Amino acid sequence: MNSNLVIFMLVILAGSSFASCIEDAFVKSCQECAFDSSGKMDEECRKSHEESGKTCLLTRYPVLTYIYASNSCPEVGSCQLQANICRDVHSTGSDEGDCMNADVKKCFEAADTCVATAVNHCDSKTNPCSAWVILSGLIGAAVFFHRGDGEGL
Repeated sequence: MNSNLVIFMLVILAGSSFASCIEDAFVKSCQECAFDSSGKMDEECRKSHEESGKTCLLTRYPVLTYIYASNSCPEVGSCQLQANICRDVHSTGSDEGDCMNADVKKCFEAADTCVATAVNHCDSKTNPCSAWVILSGLIGAAVFFHRGDGEGL
C-alpha cells in the first residue's frame, strides 16, 4: 500500500464533514494530479488537495479545531483508525489504482460520515446548550420577521 495516500487521509482527518470534504479532496486529487510511471501521485498536487480538504472540514466544523487540539473527542481518532483499516483492505498498491477503485473511494466517503457524526456527538457533550441556543435564535428570528401579519418588518 502506498504510504503517501495513507498520509493524505491521515492529514485530512487530523485537520478534520458529512459535506464530503475528505471524499471530495480525494476525488479531485485523482482527477487533477499527475501520476508517474509507477502510479504514484504528484506530491505537490496531492498536498494542495489535502489543504483544501482540511480547510473544508474546518469551515464546516469550526469546533473541530478545539476538539482535536484538546484531544477531547476520541471518536475522531476512531474515524481515522477505521479509515486506515478500510484503506489498507481495499488498496491496490498504487495511488493511480486506488483512484480507480470504488471501494477506496467508499473509505473516504465513510470517513466523512464518521467525522461528521463524531464532531456532532463530541460537540454536544462539550457544549450541550449549543443546539438549543441555535434553535432559540432561529425561532426568535422567525417570530421577529413574521409578526403574524405575514408582512415581516
